[in-house]
Amino acid sequence: MIMRLKVRGGGQLIELGKEEFHAELLVDEETNRVSILLLDGTAERVALSETRTAIIDVFHGEERERFVLKSQPEVKDPEGSTSRYGVVSKELVSDLHSGANPAMLMVKFDGKVYKQSFKWTVGLNHRGR
Repeated sequence: MIMRLKVRGGGQLIELGKEEFHAELLVDEETNRVSILLLDGTAERVALSETRTAIIDVFHGEERERFVLKSQPEVKDPEGSTSRYGVVSKELVSDLHSGANPAMLMVKFDGKVYKQSFKWTVGLNHRGR
C-alpha cells in the first residue's frame, strides 16, 4: 500500500506489514541515487534494522531484475544498526520513473522479511541523501 503522507524527505511512503513499519523511498535523478529511510508504524520516527542490505526487485514481464541497497547508517543510528539504505544506479532510477514495471521492496526487521509491491508515483527531482 502506498500512503500519501507528508514524510521527512518528500519521498514516497511504502507501508511494510500491516503498518508495522514504513519505508520512505527517495530518488535523486541528478546523482542516480535511490535511498530508503526506515520509519516506524506511525511514519514519524526512524526505525532500525541490523540487516546490511535491502532489496528492490523490478519486474520486466516474467523476468526480475534485482538491485541491492547497502546499509548507510545515519550518524544517530546505534552501532550495528541502520535506518537508511542506498544505491547509485541509473538503471534503477530509469526503471522507477518509467512506471511501466512494478517493483518490490524487501527489508528485514528482527528476523522477519517484509515485502511490498510499489510503483514510483512521486514527481521528479526528489532528492535522497
